[in-house]
Amino acid sequence: MHFNNTDLIVSRTEASFIKRKNESNTSIDVYFKDNRFISLTINDDFDPRSININEKINLINHIYWDISFKDDEMSYTFDITKDKVELTRLSDNLYKLEVEINNPDMIYSSPEDKKTFDSLEFNVEFSFVYEDIKCMLASTLDLSDKDEFGNKVSKVFDNKNHKLDIIKKYVKKYDNFLYIASTEYENEINDKYAKVVFDSFELTLPFKSYQLLDSRTESKAEELIKNADLILLSGGHVPTQNEFFNNINLRELIRKTDAFIIGVSAGSMNSAENVYSPPEYEEEVLDKKYNKYYQGLGLTHINIFPHYDELKDEVISGVHTIKDIVLPDSFDRDIYALNNGSYILIDDNEYIYGETYLIRNGKIKMICKDNQHTVNKSWEID
Repeated sequence: MHFNNTDLIVSRTEASFIKRKNESNTSIDVYFKDNRFISLTINDDFDPRSININEKINLINHIYWDISFKDDEMSYTFDITKDKVELTRLSDNLYKLEVEINNPDMIYSSPEDKKTFDSLEFNVEFSFVYEDIKCMLASTLDLSDKDEFGNKVSKVFDNKNHKLDIIKKYVKKYDNFLYIASTEYENEINDKYAKVVFDSFELTLPFKSYQLLDSRTESKAEELIKNADLILLSGGHVPTQNEFFNNINLRELIRKTDAFIIGVSAGSMNSAENVYSPPEYEEEVLDKKYNKYYQGLGLTHINIFPHYDELKDEVISGVHTIKDIVLPDSFDRDIYALNNGSYILIDDNEYIYGETYLIRNGKIKMICKDNQHTVNKSWEID
């Protein structure tokens, strides 16, 4: 049986560079419309960021063991020592993968099952993730109620979906709490929202010191981040926050901390390596040039859509946020929709807590319920 580019239609690719303190691992998975997929694992000694833009290298000497191909519930393994596996860097995170496998030494279950490939080419977008960092990526923490005038009033926060247990487990000291704002210069707004968070933690898990990082303190950003025991990435407007994070070089500074990190709403979305930010204002919905994609902090490859229970029926200027924007975009990437109170814990694995939905290829599937948790995995959506 023979496959070529016309037979195998790519539905999505997943590529990640997982960096730990003493090792790294690179993997590339290419999924096809008919549920077949190819998986490559690359040796620890290879970092795809070492390739220059427009440079092409042969990966044969970097492939870890083999290439596997899954077809109709059967896995095939290729001896690729004689074949061609080339990677070209097109831009910062975008690469072209060329695979040519016509190897008679391929392992197969019977002669009639033998498969060969012509040259297959795929564009893959790498996620560069640093897994030594522990973080909770939440929709909300529910730290406040509203008074009769609509003002937020801090409260002792609850343990819904074990969030309080998780924070207690991962925060080693209660000396320095760092709140990183969503805007650089709107200091009055930053003070207002930071105070709600600080007061709630003071009622629930008090710290000795509370610091706010915005334009007034950004000259001390490295010191504040390095000394923090808990860092909270606030909610807000995703593109505005992303710009602020870039201005203070947070992507690199956050590598230097041993603090537990909590992302809330926009903070969770900007924690991804490749950020997905659907429009949320009328002018953004109507702007055909609105940019939905940014480079993020690289704490995870997961794209989070927060407040799903609030936004699943949202319509802006006649455009349905989920049906008209998020579902079509899910053909290019998986999107994890979190209800308020749900979160994803990043540690040695990815753990989903609370009601969460996976949006993929225009379909939505619940993958976790409230008061439950599960390990993230290769989910199947019918």
